[in-house]
Amino acid sequence: MSASIEKSEKKFDSLYIHIIICAALMIGFGYIPPVAPLTPEGMRIIGIFIGMVYGWLTSGMIWPNLLAIVIVVLYNVTTLANFLVIGLGADTTALMIFSVILISAVNESGVGRFLAAWILSRKILTGRPWLFTTVFLLSCMLLTSFANPYVMILVFWGMLYNILNMFGIKPFEKYTNVMVGGVVLASTVGMSVFPFKGIAMILLKLYENISGIAVGYAQWIIFILLMGTLMVLAYVLIARFIFRVDMTPLKNIGPDIVKAEDLELTKQIKWMMFFLIAFIGLVLMQGFLPTQWLLTAKLKALGAAGVAMALLAVMTWVKVDGEPLFKFVDIAKKHTMWDMLICCIAILPVANLLTAENTGLQPFLVTILTPVFGGLSPMVFTLSIVILAIVLTNFLQNFIVGVMFLPIICSFSAAMGVSSLPGAVLLIFGVHLALLTPAASPFAVMLFSNTTWIKPKDMYQLMGVALIVLTLICAAVGIILVQVIF
Repeated sequence: MSASIEKSEKKFDSLYIHIIICAALMIGFGYIPPVAPLTPEGMRIIGIFIGMVYGWLTSGMIWPNLLAIVIVVLYNVTTLANFLVIGLGADTTALMIFSVILISAVNESGVGRFLAAWILSRKILTGRPWLFTTVFLLSCMLLTSFANPYVMILVFWGMLYNILNMFGIKPFEKYTNVMVGGVVLASTVGMSVFPFKGIAMILLKLYENISGIAVGYAQWIIFILLMGTLMVLAYVLIARFIFRVDMTPLKNIGPDIVKAEDLELTKQIKWMMFFLIAFIGLVLMQGFLPTQWLLTAKLKALGAAGVAMALLAVMTWVKVDGEPLFKFVDIAKKHTMWDMLICCIAILPVANLLTAENTGLQPFLVTILTPVFGGLSPMVFTLSIVILAIVLTNFLQNFIVGVMFLPIICSFSAAMGVSSLPGAVLLIFGVHLALLTPAASPFAVMLFSNTTWIKPKDMYQLMGVALIVLTLICAAVGIILVQVIF
């Protein structure tokens, strides 16, 4: 009998408890009497949003978003057609689909591997282990900007393991810890470089929906490249001067670490590099070319999503040695990020509803935050919110922190009569610095689960020190850069 009970207990799935709690929050919160200036409509939308956050934290990104869509419609807040017009009709949704297919096709062709090999084969790195370390991590950051970050982490880890073995550096040593962690840090920063992919894309569109302010693609890329490079350089200096990593085993490092076949520039790689450069170039032209030009107007009409569609159409026409350059359907099946796509479809309309005037949420946030931030200058307020968000993003999923804090920045900035843009840009960049705990991001999970090469306690120490320094740099330098560039 006891064995039967034990067996049934093992079969119990906590998912059902999470479903009940999530549904109760989404449905029940709307029946709580509102506190002015909140409205009954506001209570319903807040409950749906809280339920979504709870579901994201406990169960993933699929069913909580689908459930939220259903409950919004059943609450008669809006019709399903209107909801989907915002969710599916947003250019962000199209961009997420088509840019991912384009960039994934480029990466699968071997472009990323070729570029990494080319960078690491430079003779200037010979006998300069700290320069090699810096170039290795910057290469990881730059290549992750157009490739899947999960893939690039694994690619650079694989290259790193070969290098460590070549020079007799063992797992758990200081240099191993620094580089294994550094690859993940560089990738998380690199994934935010282009505003047409990943978390940055969704949060930037969310900010635009809330504030009505569109962040320029060109300015964003310049800002992230500068901040990302600064983060990597600071991390290398931390390894050198705080953790005092011994580089003696790497004193003979040189181009011989690169395999000859990785430097082969095939026809497919040439074509894919052409399309990658065309994609990046056409997107950047939207922000750089004179606004009165017809070309500028047409590019802005297409947007990044339209450019990706146009290039994908052309790419399907190209054949290499009688074979298609890439297979659209295969790439789409393999690389479409359904969890982020469904999240995008759900969160953009919910964010619009959440910040609408009839909810009373924005004046409510100003009322409760005024005692905390009311006496602060706009700059100190911005820095306080960004630092708080970076701290929280290392214990909660970074995407969730971004979604929660953007309405606060927009509401309070409006009340103070200042632009919310500097705070929003720093916040979206800051939530990518999420590596202190496994709860921070999926990439942190990859890092802390790599127990073959690192010990979690060593990584807590390394990332703890690094994130303190990087947060201070983000606050001190970022606030200046964002005002200069934007």
